[in-house]
Amino acid sequence: MSRTRAQIRARTARQLGLDIYVTGTADTGGSTTTLKDAPLSLYKDDYFNGAFILLTSGSPTFTILEVTDFVQSTGVLTFRPTLGAAPDTLAYEILPYHPTHLYERIQDALDSLFERELLSQEYWIRGVVSGSPAYNAGFDYWPDTTIDPEGYTSTGGIPLRETTNITLSEQCVNFNNATNLKVSSAAYTHFFDDLRGRTAKFYSWAFSGSANAARLNLDVDGTANYSSYVTAGLWDLLSVEVNVAATADRITPNFTGTVASVRYSDWWVEGIPGVVEHPIPAALIPRGINEILISSSLGGTGTPYPRRHQWMRATDMKYTLNQSDRETALLTFLAGQPAPGRRLAISTTRPITLPSNDTTTVNLSVTEELLVAKIAATMVLEGVLVRAPLSLHSKINARLALLRQQIVQLEESSDSAAGWAPLPLHLM
Repeated sequence: MSRTRAQIRARTARQLGLDIYVTGTADTGGSTTTLKDAPLSLYKDDYFNGAFILLTSGSPTFTILEVTDFVQSTGVLTFRPTLGAAPDTLAYEILPYHPTHLYERIQDALDSLFERELLSQEYWIRGVVSGSPAYNAGFDYWPDTTIDPEGYTSTGGIPLRETTNITLSEQCVNFNNATNLKVSSAAYTHFFDDLRGRTAKFYSWAFSGSANAARLNLDVDGTANYSSYVTAGLWDLLSVEVNVAATADRITPNFTGTVASVRYSDWWVEGIPGVVEHPIPAALIPRGINEILISSSLGGTGTPYPRRHQWMRATDMKYTLNQSDRETALLTFLAGQPAPGRRLAISTTRPITLPSNDTTTVNLSVTEELLVAKIAATMVLEGVLVRAPLSLHSKINARLALLRQQIVQLEESSDSAAGWAPLPLHLM
């Protein structure tokens, strides 16, 4: 079942046992330092003092406010800091602790359950193209489309993410004006050093509606080496071949476009004999690889794009996964090396990440959501206990003991029911 961040936050707040979680929509009549809502008059004077208001609609100056006073007769909360305008008609929540603190403990709970192999999700990494040590060769790893795809730098304008007119990939780059896009990440460009003293062949699928608009450039120490232009109106497999000097310092694949709507998809660079290493961000595969699927064909040139491929399991191939540094993991095929240009789909298990906003969902069953909320609440209360006055220790310890007992019961019942199977979720 899908759960939003707001639902997980609310469940965690309720598990704290303070009966302070309230949600509603503000009445009119508030001010830049007050929020008014008639239903709040059910609570006694000063009941919410020290709690936090989270504004969940509109675009206020601040979304997190600390309650400094509450008047029962009027249902008015006084808060700080001062807003730019009254929060009238805005949706809000009242939380017992700072929302950021709750979010951190919820993520800590999710990470703890993953480390204990109790809760995880299966992800498919689909941005690896066989045949060369090219990182993010399908432009799939693109966490924020307001910047360039991971590992690349553009000049002339940040490209767009294209998901309609595509070829073998799930998406491709689409230039929104005359642009040059080059491989730039220092963490991965050094994998091309093995091309020194060899003949390098740079391939990429490309599309343009205009003639003489899109071509590849395998730049070696500032010297451009261009492919032919893509045929207008077709997806073409472009290529350029370069004899790289043994003394070469920088070998940089570039994707060029002289007009808008130039597209590039899966690419690779051949020329390194023997075992080929495919770099993957180490953070994406904390527990290694579960399974690898390989595309069965490259498709062919056509209009508007080549035929999509079929997937097959890499059952006859032997591979190893090594972490070369803090950032990079290397997938190396030891036997049954896939042909160049094939797209790889890699299944891996990762921890669940708390959504970044209230409308994004994550797959959690009711039992899993309860477990996460109770563990997060326990973490919050353990932190409070260190700073709380002695007069509150007995009450806090009693709540902690109850939560811990319920956590053990939930873990045992869920484990025996085999409720911890990974949940499918596509990352890339």
